Amino acid sequence: MEEFLRKWVRFAFDTTDIYDKLSKLVLQSPEQFSQPVWQFCRAIFENMLVIGYSLLALCLVLELLYKTMTLEHMNAEQVVKILLKIVLGKAIMENAFWFLTKLLGLAESTIRIVQGVNVASSQAPDVLSALENAVPDSVLPQIAFSVGIAVFCIVMFIVQLVVLVVVYGRFFELFVMTAVAPIPVAFLLNDSMRDIATKFLRNYASLCFQGMILLLITKIYGAVAVNLTMSSTEPLILARNMTIMGLVMMMAVVKSGSWAKSMVGLGDW
Repeated sequence: MEEFLRKWVRFAFDTTDIYDKLSKLVLQSPEQFSQPVWQFCRAIFENMLVIGYSLLALCLVLELLYKTMTLEHMNAEQVVKILLKIVLGKAIMENAFWFLTKLLGLAESTIRIVQGVNVASSQAPDVLSALENAVPDSVLPQIAFSVGIAVFCIVMFIVQLVVLVVVYGRFFELFVMTAVAPIPVAFLLNDSMRDIATKFLRNYASLCFQGMILLLITKIYGAVAVNLTMSSTEPLILARNMTIMGLVMMMAVVKSGSWAKSMVGLGDW
């Protein structure tokens, strides 16, 4: 019975190993996550440039018409400014994909910084050993222990699903926003509609830096899980602590998007 419970504990950890799965996913760039999809999004981006150029020209023409209809603004200086905006807008549109990839690269640098700092390098084996050593000898405690591990398995399975949905959802959002970027970027030089472009770019930046926050969450989860597990040798308390930590991690992962938006000024901490 004791050997069966130890195998049950190992099975529980094998099927609910969030730390490694989340770390591997977060460390991937969108191109590494799915190169065909990334190439597809780049192709869509390039085709969308035609729409972007049209919107850019339309916005600047409307701006010119608005200013020329107001007598006090109708002068050569305004016309020159509009022409300069057209040239600048064309340069921005041509280099928008380069800018987005540089933003992704910056975010990946922060992820590598977090990855390079070790908090608890052996968290999973320590927790696993603690639970295996906590397997009781008598029958009734063994039943209670198996129930506790079963609850832990169910909760952590749900946590894993939620975490993976958030992580995969981030990649999907990055793909979609990259593909349609020329449309919102086209409004960048229009005085009255500039907020559309700036909000888009800040949202894109928050998505990029969400990866760093997700990795930070996994690091903190690993370290705190070890401390909680080592704080007691009681089987049910160990299972309870691990379950609580899983739920806290799920809440933090769900909140990671709003935390990332707060970093770029799109929300409150």
